[in-house]
Amino acid sequence: EKLPSAVRLGVAYAPSGSMIAAAVEVEKKIYGDIVTRQGLELRFNNAYFLRSGLSFYPGQGDYRSMKTGYSLGAGISLKSIEVDYAFTPSSDLAADDLHRFSLGFRF
Repeated sequence: EKLPSAVRLGVAYAPSGSMIAAAVEVEKKIYGDIVTRQGLELRFNNAYFLRSGLSFYPGQGDYRSMKTGYSLGAGISLKSIEVDYAFTPSSDLAADDLHRFSLGFRF
């Protein structure tokens, strides 16, 4: 039986003093195709965040067809607590809408 394995490589860039951060990631599944992901983040007062992302999945069979998926999110960072939310709508690649919540603490 084949184990689900993948290799990922990504880079992010946030110019000093800028409100915008950008990221790109490439994932190669050992027994699958390459997936690319891109994302942008807007920061306000270093406390509020809006995020968007786009993923490109190779189509099945025909190399010219490419499936895409997008996600949207928001976050807030208070003194020692961070709260994030992300939404990915359903598509051919996922059966249901996906809602992700995270809570982080800084010490």
